[in-house]
Amino acid sequence: MRTEKEIRQELKDLFEEDNALFNETIEELDSYNGYLGDDRYYFMEDLTDYIDTSDLWSSLIYRMFYGRDDDCYITNSQGEKEYSQFNPNREYYYYDGYGNLVSSDDKDYSNYLDDYFIDDLLENRSYLSLVLFKSWHRCWSITWRVGKRRAGRGGINNGNTKTKADGC
Repeated sequence: MRTEKEIRQELKDLFEEDNALFNETIEELDSYNGYLGDDRYYFMEDLTDYIDTSDLWSSLIYRMFYGRDDDCYITNSQGEKEYSQFNPNREYYYYDGYGNLVSSDDKDYSNYLDDYFIDDLLENRSYLSLVLFKSWHRCWSITWRVGKRRAGRGGINNGNTKTKADGC
């Protein structure tokens, strides 16, 4: 039987290897308890849905003008990154600390992959949906459901729960 420390390390290793799974998991945790705060990425196509366009200058144009593109930068002689302007042709955007728009083709939540994230994930696992984990030689599924115990461990599987077949 694995210890809690081993399980935590396996989760951390898994998320370091599979960035898409980590992004999906942390966004689901954020949907439940606001874990990311203001640091969430949004699809660029939804940009006008989240911005008050009644005052176009302050709400959109200024945010774009003072924003940046995370994927396009040069490093100057002092070793600092100099970013290019916000690019609406990227796939995602988020707000920086000043409320300006930042564009990117990739979601980068890597700063959140730490013990606090693992603690919060394990603490709230019963409120989150299904996430599949792969280990070195075996697969197992953890089904997180509101008010239910895990399927396969005495929990109720009413057909709405998706589980990975044995021997993957």
